[in-house]
Amino acid sequence: LPLVGIAALAKHRWAMDGAAFFNAVLLIGFGTVVLRGNHWEGNEFARRYAKPADAARADAATGMPIDVLAERRRFYWTGVNTELWQCLHDHDHPATRGAAPMRLPTQRTELLMAMDSIADPRLPALPSGFVRYRLVVPEPTFVSDVRIDYETSSLVQWEPFRLHWITLDSRGAERVHFETLPLWTMPGPGRTALWVNGTLVAAWIESGRAPWPVVPLRASYAK
Repeated sequence: LPLVGIAALAKHRWAMDGAAFFNAVLLIGFGTVVLRGNHWEGNEFARRYAKPADAARADAATGMPIDVLAERRRFYWTGVNTELWQCLHDHDHPATRGAAPMRLPTQRTELLMAMDSIADPRLPALPSGFVRYRLVVPEPTFVSDVRIDYETSSLVQWEPFRLHWITLDSRGAERVHFETLPLWTMPGPGRTALWVNGTLVAAWIESGRAPWPVVPLRASYAK
């Protein structure tokens, strides 16, 4: 807008009457005021979309299968779009470089899930507004991924879905992991996944930030 006003003044300054001159100056002034806000909004938009794209590339670099990546990375309200991610993988898109091919349907084992109100010293304090659910792992088990089905009543971008899990390293020592998955939620059922690729000892889900509750329904793992 300010450039349009300046261009108008530069080209027609001698032919302008008072009203036209005033309008051009007003356009320059108004455009200058909103320019900073527009610049910030554009940078924020780019940042919010670049961050999940970087997360997808980081996922692919771990070697996780495309079907797991597709469940983890949903940037729009389109549901799990495995075919899209497989197409990107087939064409060696940078966002999928390093990911393993899509797996054949694998046998999954359901994990019991219960609301957990007992503080675990291995975990940080529960954030305000969140509810913690524990996934009951009967014994240390090698797990490739945990699929989490949930339900929500709201249409929200980037709803934080917090995951904690504990694995055993090669020496048998516990390692605590944490990540926040940003969900695009829409009313009804949804799905995401946790990539473990190790011996799972315990896992927790933290969700339900009011007033946009995300309620985990079930969890299952594949080896």
